[in-house]
Amino acid sequence: MENAKDHEFEEELSSQAKSPESAIILEALTLLREVKRYRGFFYKQKVASLEAKARKLNIG
Repeated sequence: MENAKDHEFEEELSSQAKSPESAIILEALTLLREVKRYRGFFYKQKVASLEAKARKLNIG
């Protein structure tokens, strides 16, 4: 279920990634989500932080 939600969020971000900063956040978010599957709580916090930044920049 989480993978589907992540994929949907990534598609939404990529369709809205208009600025270089948005593209960088999208890339970092995508990479951290991959790592999150194999690691623990620390990476989940980083992903949550990037998601918050993406929302603040109106790209998510």
